[in-house]
Amino acid sequence: MSFSAAIAGLGMAATLMLGISERSREIGMLRAIGMSRRQLRRMLTLEAVLLSLAGALVGTTLGIAFGWAAARSVTSTVGTVAGPPVLLVLAALALTVLTGLAAAVLPVRRVGRMAAVAAMSAS
Repeated sequence: MSFSAAIAGLGMAATLMLGISERSREIGMLRAIGMSRRQLRRMLTLEAVLLSLAGALVGTTLGIAFGWAAARSVTSTVGTVAGPPVLLVLAALALTVLTGLAAAVLPVRRVGRMAAVAAMSAS
């Protein structure tokens, strides 16, 4: 599980870095009209958390639905399919959000170092 979390973190960091490089003009414009570096870092961190939470919720919902359907197809009686392990599901959601936060560290640091004029002139 830790290996898949590391792969997910790398994918998340790459996605955030790509998003920052594509939106460098937007970031420069936000800095030029008065957004502080701290506000910009907070915005991108929140974006990473929301992105990881959305992915975790969709993945968890689909995983529970397909797991339930697979368990139903194997069992012959109605009452033998148990519910999902709630604590394990909540722990996986929390781990996903923490992975998103960790993946946002490098892109957020890169944004903090960007100068407004240089970011606006980049293409």
